[in-house]
Amino acid sequence: MATPRKFEKRSAPTKIDVKSKATKRRSVYAALPPAQAISSTNPAKTAEGFTKRPELRRHAEQLLPATQDDVATMPVKDIQRLVHELQAHQIELDTQNQELRGTQLELEAARDRYMELYDFAPAAHLTLDAHGVILEANSRAGTVLGINRKELIGQRLIRFFALEDQDLFHRHCREVLKTGARQSCEGRLRDKAGGTSWVQLESLAIHNGQEQITHWRTALLPIGERKRAEQELMTQQARLKGIIASAMDAIITVDEEERIVVFNRSAESMFLCKAADAIGQPLDRFIPKRFRHAHHDHVRAFALTRTTSRSMGRPGELYGLRANGEEFPIEASISHAKVIDKTFLTVILRDVAERKQLQQEQDRLIQDLIRSQQHFQTLFNWTPSAVGISTVAEGRFIDVNEALSRLTGYKREEMIGRTSIELGLWDDPSERATMLRDIQEQGRLHNREGRLRTKSGETRSLMVYLDLIQFEAVPCLIYLAHDITERKRTEKALRLAKFSVERAADAVYWVDSQAKILDVNEAASRMLGYSRDELRAMTVHDLNPDFQADMWPGFWEETQRRGTMVMETAHRAKDGRLIPIEVSVNFLIHEGKEYHCAFVRDVTERKRAEEERNKQELLISLMLSTGPGCIKRVAADGTLLQMNPAGLKLIEAGREDEAIGLCVFDLVVPEHRTAFVDMHHDVLAGRSRTIQFEIQGLKGARRWMESHAAPFRNPVSGETEHLAVTHDITESKRAEDRLRDTLDRVRKLSRRMESVREEERTRIARELHDELGVRLTCLKLDLARLQSLTRESTFPRNAMEEKIGSMTAEVDATIAEVQRLVVELRPGILDDLGLVAAMEWQCQDFERRSGIRCLFEASQEQIDLDRAQATAAFRICQEALTNVARHAKATFVRVLVAQRNGALLLEVQDDGEGIPSEKPAEAFSFGLLGIQERASSLGGQAEIAGWPGKGTTVTVRLPMA
Repeated sequence: MATPRKFEKRSAPTKIDVKSKATKRRSVYAALPPAQAISSTNPAKTAEGFTKRPELRRHAEQLLPATQDDVATMPVKDIQRLVHELQAHQIELDTQNQELRGTQLELEAARDRYMELYDFAPAAHLTLDAHGVILEANSRAGTVLGINRKELIGQRLIRFFALEDQDLFHRHCREVLKTGARQSCEGRLRDKAGGTSWVQLESLAIHNGQEQITHWRTALLPIGERKRAEQELMTQQARLKGIIASAMDAIITVDEEERIVVFNRSAESMFLCKAADAIGQPLDRFIPKRFRHAHHDHVRAFALTRTTSRSMGRPGELYGLRANGEEFPIEASISHAKVIDKTFLTVILRDVAERKQLQQEQDRLIQDLIRSQQHFQTLFNWTPSAVGISTVAEGRFIDVNEALSRLTGYKREEMIGRTSIELGLWDDPSERATMLRDIQEQGRLHNREGRLRTKSGETRSLMVYLDLIQFEAVPCLIYLAHDITERKRTEKALRLAKFSVERAADAVYWVDSQAKILDVNEAASRMLGYSRDELRAMTVHDLNPDFQADMWPGFWEETQRRGTMVMETAHRAKDGRLIPIEVSVNFLIHEGKEYHCAFVRDVTERKRAEEERNKQELLISLMLSTGPGCIKRVAADGTLLQMNPAGLKLIEAGREDEAIGLCVFDLVVPEHRTAFVDMHHDVLAGRSRTIQFEIQGLKGARRWMESHAAPFRNPVSGETEHLAVTHDITESKRAEDRLRDTLDRVRKLSRRMESVREEERTRIARELHDELGVRLTCLKLDLARLQSLTRESTFPRNAMEEKIGSMTAEVDATIAEVQRLVVELRPGILDDLGLVAAMEWQCQDFERRSGIRCLFEASQEQIDLDRAQATAAFRICQEALTNVARHAKATFVRVLVAQRNGALLLEVQDDGEGIPSEKPAEAFSFGLLGIQERASSLGGQAEIAGWPGKGTTVTVRLPMA
């Protein structure tokens, strides 16, 4: 009986961490090429994993006899245990199989997500065979290459490269297939318009199961911006090298080991050593031994503080060492820059003896170096475009890159899970709905401009590229944004500058170094009458014939030296007119070329205005020097600053220096001085005034003045002065006094005449009542008596005749009285026989009534006068005789009337008491005043002369018509 086999006790299987295994399987699966992944949607691929099961079973059955355990000889208990263990293993295998199937589904979902991201990635991805034929391409590849994605498949990638870069692509393809390692290169793609764009190829070979390279993948990354940045960097580096090479100071740059890497020409001259011999040498070579230890300490301290020291020591304590062993005092400044994790120290050295002369150039050089370093740092801080992914439905961000975070001002953690509306990124929230509608209609949006509001509230302009993608089965938008805020501002500024130049009132010329006119604005065309094309074909010499060609080089050098020049000249217009102009020439350098930008202004009107102003100034100067009025300037303290000749004459000054500096207040008489000072203060306060006052000249003469004063701001000192025009009104003042006296006399005469008129009326009324009234009453009584006599039976003839005789006598007396009154009012003889006869009758009547002997003399019997003149002469004679009768106490009067020199002469002379000089102004002289007024009313004159005790003579002269 066979001995039963003993089975070793097998331990229970370890519990499997499904999640850990799945994670490991996913990581392994993700490392496999995509072609090896299993798709659940492909039955063939699903069964492929189990095609080896029958082979494994056959292999296991072949190995089974080799085992030492014979099942047939095993005890039942052992067989049962074995069956139980096999069943447990079977369950374990089924569990693992389910886990593998779950893992397979997860891998398929991950592959789908990967394919979505691959298809809609911002970069172009291609899969090519060994001959460079495109096998696979994502959506971005079609955009970059400018061709439909489906049409790309089967085409050779090389045909999209510029001709000059196709050999480069061939070499890159060979290197990828040869080495199998990652390869990079840069090249230019052609577009349909004939232009090119730079891209970077990142390529990696793909191996099959036998480690053979069958195809390779590449990513096309646009690097146009980076290329432009590199070009700018190269330009800046070239400029920096030029600055360093041309600097007047010695510039030495050393690396972290203090070995020289830059040694400019000034350093060669200073240390008498060629740059080729100095590069790579330690800096100690040019430092005396006794200073090297201090130099190393300073460099170490400088590296710790990261500050720039203007000098490594006081002047005279730092020395350099020339190649010939000569030591010399120097002044040094040191700075550091970090380039690609390497620190470089730059030392600028200057000979102390030349420090003062080269200080200004050193400052400029340092500023240029600092700016160049700043530009260098800016270029190295350049970042790629901002990218973000958000859901279509809500706009909730799924992911953003650092560039977008920097652009918006929000941290990445602040943006993930929030919508653009919640973050307030839209300058106009309604624009999002418009953009969604457009992208749903078109599928994508490229080169769409938009505006974004940052966290700080600033609004930025963007150029946005949007594509629809599926991210984990969720419709999403992928954003690619470029900040174009500065470009928009620059474009706006350029448009404004161009608009301003084109609309400028002044003409603008752009001229090259050969005096050729490159361009002009519209104002230049209008001013000269040429079209812009005609002007572009001309030179400066064509417009200004006096500016000969041989003068141009010197003028160009002068503008180079000065930068800006302003001058006046003339340009000839198309119609032949010579236009005076003012030219402001600016020397400019643009893109390495030198130009003149000239601003030209037509000064024809200004020239005319200047000529007119010169004429006006000359006229004013002549008026000031020859004008009759006094024109003066007075300072705030009353000091006389300036006065014209007419004013000097008024104040009795012989020369201007006698008057300048005088206080004008002292020239005003005391009774008017306060009013004058008040007027002066009003003028200084800004108010114009007019005043009349009296002055006393330097020689004592007094004059009345009328001054019109106004404030005047001195353009030189800026102080307010008193500017006045003063006229001598002494004669007008005297005339006013005479007129005032005459008016007073006229008023008195008028009152006297009214009084006399009333007296005359009273006298006539009394005489009419006493004489005519009584006589007429007597006549009335006589007539009544005569009527009664006629009624008597006996008619008394004698009594009637007596009564009639008495009545006749009474009538005669009445008529005589009436005639006397008429003669007194106006003698009829004046109208009937003329003036001479009337005056003679008047003299006789005067002598009869007054008892004063009167002699009348006439040069001729008849003098022809008009009625007014004859009446005035008669009344004057009558008034003179009346005055003699009333006041003179004379015994003899002589009256003379004659015609002499076209005028009537009337003279009345008496031998009475005479009239003193003060008497004519007294109240009782109204008769004489009436004589003067009558004479004046006819353009004549009356003179009254009297001598006490010798009589008075009244002489009247009246012009004859």
